[in-house]
Amino acid sequence: PDNLRLPRARISLVASAVMIIVLLSTVAIIFAYKAVLTRDPTTNRAMLLIPPLLNAAQITVFGVVYQKVAEVLTDFENHKTVQDHNSALFKKLTFFYMVSNYSSSFYIAFMKGSIEGCYDAITQSEFCGLELSIQVAVAF
Repeated sequence: PDNLRLPRARISLVASAVMIIVLLSTVAIIFAYKAVLTRDPTTNRAMLLIPPLLNAAQITVFGVVYQKVAEVLTDFENHKTVQDHNSALFKKLTFFYMVSNYSSSFYIAFMKGSIEGCYDAITQSEFCGLELSIQVAVAF
């Protein structure tokens, strides 16, 4: 019935928002862990590859989980046509994958320098380029 579609769509939107908040919190925890590793002078440089690997794992795990959640939510919304159903599922998955796959790269490229600061020991500059390169290489 039409009177149930709007409340169901709202529930679906809230559930998707909760998943994105959990995702961004996980990314923040990974960056906090990396900050701890970076500040410790005894940290081996190879240990600095752990956070990008954790991020790659997070992308994979959240992608699999949200695929299932998005399918259940879209079925729950009870769309009138298969085309509406598929369109809603596509929108959910596209937005979630965009946030999941690019949030850490976006943070490093545009925000990290002003929030945490970057110092690249190899180039001896305040540039996050090497960290961004490692992040992209490991994640993709």
